[in-house]
Amino acid sequence: RMPSARFEVWRGLDGLLEDDVTAILESPPGRIVFAHPSGLTFLENGRLRTQRLEVDTVQPSRILSIAADRSGDLWIARARGGALRVASDGSVHDVALPPESFATSVLVD
Repeated sequence: RMPSARFEVWRGLDGLLEDDVTAILESPPGRIVFAHPSGLTFLENGRLRTQRLEVDTVQPSRILSIAADRSGDLWIARARGGALRVASDGSVHDVALPPESFATSVLVD
C-alpha cells in the first residue's frame, strides 16, 4: 500500500543500526522491524530504536528471515548460529536446532 508518493531513505547516520537491511517486518501494525547483519532497528511512532544481537561485530551472523508470533516475540533465522527468539521484553534466546542443521527462514503458524 502506498498512500503517497513520498519516500524516505534511512541509513546508520539517521538512526538505523546499520546501512545494510537484510529483512523487514511489520508487527504489530504500525511497528516496522528492520533486520541487519548484527541486530534490529525498530521504527515505532516515528522513532528509531536499535538492538544489537551479536557480540562478534567483525563477522556478524547475517539475519536471513524474521517473523513475529501472536505474543509479539520475534523469530529470527541467521546465516550462522541457527535461530533466535527475541521476546517482547527484548531478551534474546537461542533456539536449539538438531545437530548439523540450520535455519534459512522462519514462519510462525
